[in-house]
Amino acid sequence: MKKIYYLIIIAAIFFDCSIVHADSVESYRKFCTLTGLYDTEEGEMTAHFYGHLAVNYAVEILKENPNSIEACEIVELVTQTLNDDKTKDFYNKLKEKHMPNFDDPDFEPAEKIIFLSMLRCGIEAKSLEENKQYQLLANKGFINMKDSCKNPDYAALATKGLFVIRNDEERLGYTKYFLQKYPQHKYIPKVEQAIVNELYCVDDPQKCIEELLKLAKKYNDFVTPHGWRIVMDFYCNIAFRYRALKDYENAKKYYYMIEKESPNHWNLKYLKPRLFPDSR
Repeated sequence: MKKIYYLIIIAAIFFDCSIVHADSVESYRKFCTLTGLYDTEEGEMTAHFYGHLAVNYAVEILKENPNSIEACEIVELVTQTLNDDKTKDFYNKLKEKHMPNFDDPDFEPAEKIIFLSMLRCGIEAKSLEENKQYQLLANKGFINMKDSCKNPDYAALATKGLFVIRNDEERLGYTKYFLQKYPQHKYIPKVEQAIVNELYCVDDPQKCIEELLKLAKKYNDFVTPHGWRIVMDFYCNIAFRYRALKDYENAKKYYYMIEKESPNHWNLKYLKPRLFPDSR
């Protein structure tokens, strides 16, 4: 059950909920293509070859439009690039530049956010213990930016960077903090979705479904830069929750609704084999 829960949380990270600056959207789509989040002829292998280009787009997005859905997504999606040796070279340059300024929350914040995201992934870790220490160090950097960065857009991004902390209570606390601190932020619909999942996804699937349907009604007209309504993202969670309840009829109902309106929705390829085992 926990494995499915984290799959849902991870899936939720990849979607956004508002139309923003056109250049930011284009850069984000390029990023997604280069990291294999969008299907291409080369599929997910693109991350092995073009991760370094994707990271450049990530920095570009954060500099260009830090108060955007794309910027919030990029904080986590840079993890898709780490198989690329050129990306590791890029990381080493960021490390050389940012470690001496680690405690300065205002030192080139766009790059710092990307650096901390890559640092937390343990890109240079030689053991699990080292990886844990890198995670703690990165979280320290995010907390410092959250509390002290003068630019509220980057402070918000740093808060978003704390959404993946392993401790359930801390993770929920940072999510609620974002909701209270930045109530007008474009990412709020996704924050509300994350809170619903945190509170109910595992322990009360039916309540989770009910709350997600409320969000679907509230944000019915929000369209993502991918081109689909954010409602489709909620429907993915709902389908997973019905599956957890062994209500396969309703799970498939929502799957078909997503497939009809958004046949290119990223999460369909993960949902389909769980609802239609013969399709594997």
